Amino acid sequence: MRADGIGMRGRYFHFEGETDRLVHPYNPDNNKQFISTLQLTDLEMTFRSTKRDWCVLGSAGVRYANFEVDQNSGYGGDYPYSKRRLFYGYGPTASLELRRRCVFGLAPFVNARGSVLMGGIAGKDNFTGLPLSDYEPALNTYFEAQVGLEWIRSLPCGKFVVRGALEGQYSPLMGTTAEYSADNEGDHMQLGLVGVTLSAGLRF
Repeated sequence: MRADGIGMRGRYFHFEGETDRLVHPYNPDNNKQFISTLQLTDLEMTFRSTKRDWCVLGSAGVRYANFEVDQNSGYGGDYPYSKRRLFYGYGPTASLELRRRCVFGLAPFVNARGSVLMGGIAGKDNFTGLPLSDYEPALNTYFEAQVGLEWIRSLPCGKFVVRGALEGQYSPLMGTTAEYSADNEGDHMQLGLVGVTLSAGLRF
């Protein structure tokens, strides 16, 4: 980041998770498992303004997203079946962060980010590699927020920063990637992530 507060940065986020085996209540031999993989890549410009103990950091740029859902199905364990639905797209992303410097190099902060992703959804059979559905145009929104505390130590080459925060991510429509039809209201599954983050780095 330059002295006038304008800079650039890249961001990458990767998440993988899977559900337990979901057993049909009236047919125990019918079970399913979902495995999800989410990758987000951002390239953006940053704009910083500092007044006394307050610092405001804004950013705007482009995001690429890749979200995959594997659905593994079994009937009595004899005929396993696996299919994949994936969303891939790109679009604008923007964020705003507010930070206040306190004592002992500590600074509480809060930030929020929003993205609009334009792309499409496709499906395939994991065993044969054959497509299961036509390409479907899709529009998704993605929101993130953090509340946390950072510790700053000045160095000759910049500032060493350690951060800890509670983070939440939410997409109201991303979960529809797992379905083959969005005609029913019940198909509009939401995607949400909550957790604690810890990071360290240099700030120039």
